[in-house]
Amino acid sequence: MPLAGVKLLAPIEPVNVLCIGQNYKAHVEEGGANLPKAPILFMKTTTAVIGPNEPVLIPKIAPTEVDYEAELALVIGKTARHVAGEPRAGVCAGYTCAHDVSARDCQRNDGQWVRAKSFETFCPIGPWLETELNPLNVRVQGG
Repeated sequence: MPLAGVKLLAPIEPVNVLCIGQNYKAHVEEGGANLPKAPILFMKTTTAVIGPNEPVLIPKIAPTEVDYEAELALVIGKTARHVAGEPRAGVCAGYTCAHDVSARDCQRNDGQWVRAKSFETFCPIGPWLETELNPLNVRVQGG
């Protein structure tokens, strides 16, 4: 069946969307910040997840500074704790494209990131899960 006649959905329905902030050196430097000493973790609500080509809804309470960043999303396929060695081995179900959409004014004013990044539709992902990928050898770009 040709893809032109198909509506692509998000390739997963996540239980959690856990994100790592400031993990791209060039982006951190672009914003004038220092690299964090430890990972900056934040979550997005699952209601933020939408499929590719679905519209991002601009919130009425934060309409002027909505921004996005292209991301490579790792999909964890099974429950795991204290994974040693190669972290992807046996745990990673695959990778997909994601956009980290943010209301920058909320992010700046709240002092934390959850609300700014969790508005409905603020996490477009897909269109598919890639299982044969070297994450150290990919180019991530927005479109």
